Amino acid sequence: MNMKGFVIVFMAVFPLIALPMMLSAADSGRCMRCGMVVAEQPQWEGRSQRGDEQLSYCSPKCLLLTNPADADAKDLTITVKDYYSTKCIDASQAWYVAGSDVIGPMGPDLVPFEKKEDAEAFMKEHMGSGLYPYSALTLAKIKELLPMKKHHKKAVSSD
Repeated sequence: MNMKGFVIVFMAVFPLIALPMMLSAADSGRCMRCGMVVAEQPQWEGRSQRGDEQLSYCSPKCLLLTNPADADAKDLTITVKDYYSTKCIDASQAWYVAGSDVIGPMGPDLVPFEKKEDAEAFMKEHMGSGLYPYSALTLAKIKELLPMKKHHKKAVSSD
């Protein structure tokens, strides 16, 4: 086969080979921020949705670093799982405990609760250092509360 024939075959076959590589992290079951497999610890999963695009995160930490309270939330829905019930709840209405002895998939995390009373009880039982509504969790506050690993220094999504 000459070079021209090779190029034609390559151009025809390459898209078929590359297609699986073009799938988004959401399709692969990986966290959109750090790449961890979300299904390994589903009780920590967070999700964001804007229009038809739904993204998964391995933890509240990854979700909130990407979607802090001070980011553009136009048409954005974010959910986390209540720590006790593992029920999906509106992340913007949740209460978060920082500094507890409970460690998430990415290390220290903000532990989410639907009810403030549950968060307060958890905070006492697990030596939490602070209780925060979503509205207080700006990017600067999250970085202050949680140690950042190298891959978490990624810029906030501007979607």
